Amino acid sequence: FGTEEAWRVEATGQWTRDRLSVKARTASAAKWRAGECWIGWTLQQTWPLRASLGVEVWQGAHHPWLPAQGTRLRVGVSHRMGMTPGSTTFEAP
Repeated sequence: FGTEEAWRVEATGQWTRDRLSVKARTASAAKWRAGECWIGWTLQQTWPLRASLGVEVWQGAHHPWLPAQGTRLRVGVSHRMGMTPGSTTFEAP
């Protein structure tokens, strides 16, 4: 391979049991490497509301705001909403 060519490889895994979920993801492209894993808990199931705690690790970043390598803790809450087709009111997905 020449110096301009790069392979990109990604892998993702997930395990879910009841309200608990564990996820992991890794990616690699040329000299850049990143990985993250997190654990989540479903707080509310009708309109999925999840809290999560995770860690991200990277190396070789070329970004104006990120250092070339680092680790950070991630805390989050995610919520998924949807609309019923043909209706202007929100209903459970």
